[in-house]
Amino acid sequence: MTKIVYATFLLLLSYYYSYAQEQTPAIEWVEPYNGGTKGGSITLSPGPNTLFALIKDQNTNSGSASISKFHADGLVKNQYITVEGGSGNVPYMLQCPSQDGGVLAYLTSSHVFKKYDASLNLSWELTDIYFYVQTATATLANGFYLQGYSFTNNKPVTELKRMRNDGTIEWSVDISGFSSSTVNDIQTSSDDGVIIASASGIRKYNALGNLIWSNTDILGASQLIITDPSIMYTYTNSSNSGNRSIIQLNTSTGNANWTRLLIGENINDFERTSDNGCVFSTNTGLYKYNSAGGLQWKNTNYSSAKITTTGDGKIFIIKNNAIIKLNFSNEQLWSKSFNSNYYVIQDINGASDFGLYVTAVKNGIYYNTGPSFLLFKLASPDTPCKTNFDITGENATFCRNGSLSLSSKMGNVSMEYMAYLTNLSFQWYKNNAPIQFATNYYYTAFQTGNYTLKVRQQGCEATSRQVELNIVNSSAPIIEADTRQICAGTPLSLRTRGCEGTVVWSTGARGEQIDVTPQVTTTYNAWCETTVNNELCQSYTSNYFTVSVRAFSNLKISDIAGKREFCPNDSTELKPTLTGGIPPFSYTWIKNSSIVSKKVNPLIGEEGDYILHVFDNVGCYNHSDIIHIKKADNPVPPVINPPTNTILCLDGHITLSTNNQESGYQWIINSHEIKDEVNPSYNVTVPGSYLLKVKNASGCSSISNDAVVITPSDLSIKDVVGRKELCKGSSTQLEATILGGVEPYNYVWTKNDTIQSQNNNAIIKQKGEYIFTVIDKVGCKRSSQPILIKELSIPIAPVISSSLGTHICVDSKSILTTDSKAVSYQWYLNDAAIEGASNQFYTAASSGKYALKVTNENNCSNISENAITISQIIIPQPTIKQSNDSLISSASAGNKWYFNTTELPLTSQKIKFTEVGNYQVKVFEKGCESIISANFIPIILANEEMSIHIQLYPNPTSDKVFIKSSKAFSYQLVDVMGRSLKQSTDKSFSHTIDIKGFTSGNYFVILQEENGSNFVRKLSVNQ
Repeated sequence: MTKIVYATFLLLLSYYYSYAQEQTPAIEWVEPYNGGTKGGSITLSPGPNTLFALIKDQNTNSGSASISKFHADGLVKNQYITVEGGSGNVPYMLQCPSQDGGVLAYLTSSHVFKKYDASLNLSWELTDIYFYVQTATATLANGFYLQGYSFTNNKPVTELKRMRNDGTIEWSVDISGFSSSTVNDIQTSSDDGVIIASASGIRKYNALGNLIWSNTDILGASQLIITDPSIMYTYTNSSNSGNRSIIQLNTSTGNANWTRLLIGENINDFERTSDNGCVFSTNTGLYKYNSAGGLQWKNTNYSSAKITTTGDGKIFIIKNNAIIKLNFSNEQLWSKSFNSNYYVIQDINGASDFGLYVTAVKNGIYYNTGPSFLLFKLASPDTPCKTNFDITGENATFCRNGSLSLSSKMGNVSMEYMAYLTNLSFQWYKNNAPIQFATNYYYTAFQTGNYTLKVRQQGCEATSRQVELNIVNSSAPIIEADTRQICAGTPLSLRTRGCEGTVVWSTGARGEQIDVTPQVTTTYNAWCETTVNNELCQSYTSNYFTVSVRAFSNLKISDIAGKREFCPNDSTELKPTLTGGIPPFSYTWIKNSSIVSKKVNPLIGEEGDYILHVFDNVGCYNHSDIIHIKKADNPVPPVINPPTNTILCLDGHITLSTNNQESGYQWIINSHEIKDEVNPSYNVTVPGSYLLKVKNASGCSSISNDAVVITPSDLSIKDVVGRKELCKGSSTQLEATILGGVEPYNYVWTKNDTIQSQNNNAIIKQKGEYIFTVIDKVGCKRSSQPILIKELSIPIAPVISSSLGTHICVDSKSILTTDSKAVSYQWYLNDAAIEGASNQFYTAASSGKYALKVTNENNCSNISENAITISQIIIPQPTIKQSNDSLISSASAGNKWYFNTTELPLTSQKIKFTEVGNYQVKVFEKGCESIISANFIPIILANEEMSIHIQLYPNPTSDKVFIKSSKAFSYQLVDVMGRSLKQSTDKSFSHTIDIKGFTSGNYFVILQEENGSNFVRKLSVNQ
């Protein structure tokens, strides 16, 4: 029967799933079916969230069928129906799922309709209905569309009927003219109408039976698949042309949205996809088209394959007896193979949880013993390893011996057949431990324990429930006792282990333990009794247990050593000595009728009277006399006399003592007893915390309450600084740094045991070995190691010579040198070291007393004995003054005159000048010369008549003076000493001179015209 696809259901399930590689799923459950002695068939019909399987059973004389309903988690119910058979007794029946979860069955030969509800209980039945149904589909109103034929006047009439949920016919339409041949498919549309396809075309009727549209251009449509309210797919198989067409139709108009032609290919299976596209297989491969008609891909590996799809966007394929899962991108997610020698995969349908329903048909050629059909489900991708299986066999109990045969099944199918279908591995476990070699689907258990089975299929593992096997009293009990040998009259407890039920003893006693007191050697045995399966179950009898009895004992307590008194917070140890008896022995110490210890050597810490009871290994007994134990007193804690000093000097000692009179003493340092220090006094030579323990005649002790803490002296000489060498005729200073100790300190520097100094530092003037000693307040002393002082030689005093003697001019220098060779030099001026003057020679540029100190490689120095005094000749700078037509130098002798920088042959103090210009004078004395004088310009007053063309005003003035001339001129302003104060070299007809800040007095303005004429005008300034 053509697959029924429910558009609404698939659209609700069309959501995106990741395209990652998936775990290959396990078989979740399976159901078996038989096809009868002459075979049969199994046909799947999916309904909303449900799968129905129609199983036809063909026998020799009759036919029968069953309708099985499945949900994703397994079988709901099998409904068996007796059906008349046609040729060869093949049952003639079809099924059609309804929207309410039920199913309509049509028994063709019996002319009977049967409607079953969601629980597969019969809702109603119509008999003698002579309408031969060929195809059917459910309406959205829980009814059915039926297509078939009836006979009128012995002529067949093809009809389309709409049946209500109660079996009544709502309407009927004669479609004989449209379907002259068999109708290929009918499907319910989203508006509850119906679309039918035949060799003559495709048409649609609404829910009232009215024809909506008819498309006669599409001939031979083989299958209708509705994807959403407006889209439908179909395909055609034209046997004449050999061409095939894939067509997408608009369900509202019947017009084709697009058509794709396949030339020379046969379509084997066709399905819609959750993206409103389609997928189909042909003899050349597997095609995937999108909803717009675009080819997304073709996979040539899956030609002529059986296919189905699920709402999570996946495609399932049957190929070479394997099921392969692809995504819409043509990526393989997994592949699961099945053994075609036993079962051939027939059909597949998607489940509501996106798992997969699968039918398998027995391969009668190679295998003909198992069920004819297997209907199983592959687990969903959310729970790929979900498996529902069980083991056969229940908890069992047997007496002494027995066995439990265990097997396994999945649903109603033995795991034997499941192992034929696909690759399974088995492992039986006992008490959660794997049983060696127990790797089949069955196992026979012989031992008490809890049994489980683990089944593994392609990466998935599932564990069964637990079955318990209990073998009661399979072994005899074991008798035990503390000993097999006793003393006459000694009671002995016998006990058993390994018994289930009640222990029965050879003495007639019952119970796990009995007490016996045999007087002679006696033998015992026992067995177990219990009820198993309402019958008495008795174990085997135990081995014999013999108790040997001794008539007498030589056990004796010969001595108990140990002190009979103890100190407070202490105890005394008692040590018994035994003779005779059979070891091992048990000891019981009694005080006032109460057991206080069962140790061999107990520690007794309470006063009282004690008795020891001893038993040997065979129960023979002896006891001691009364032992009196007394508690003694501790001595008074001793007091350590305070020492005068608690700081211990190096190599010194401090005496500690006590006035307490006791039998014994023990000095303690830092919680440890000092060996052999057992006198009332002790000389301390090691720092630490000291206590004294004393003992009295009873051996009890007390420790002093207060410790005496002796600390070490931390007096030390950190270092002695100072030069350990002295230059001949000089001294060196040494100074010690003291750490720790108790101040104040006393110091002693000694040389050859002779005191040299009693200060912290010492001035050493002689070579030799010196020792520094410090003594602190408490008398602790530290001495340095001998300090060796060496005497070093000094260089010869240097002699100084001067290149210019003892006199130098200003701006001249004399080079001072010495012939003395030294490591370093230092020149001095007036007894002060000259910075940077550290060479063998020095250039003297100033007067003073010069000396030189030289230092040799020993860093010893000597200074020159002939210090040299340099005198500098300083000649004052001369000045010039004018007296009428004469110039006079301030120096009385040694003059040399200059005019306009040219030397004049004049050397007297006073000279006459004949022209105006720059005059200078320089003075010479003892080879030295003075600084040349300032320029002096003599003043020659101009004739007023000759300079009438020159105007100078105001004159006198206090601010500015203005000069005008009919001839261009430059000017120079000088004072009465001839010193130039202002000037202008520009030749101009007028000049302005600013005299602000000039003192009151007479000044001269020298004017020089372009022709070289000079004129001098007097200017008076009044401020």
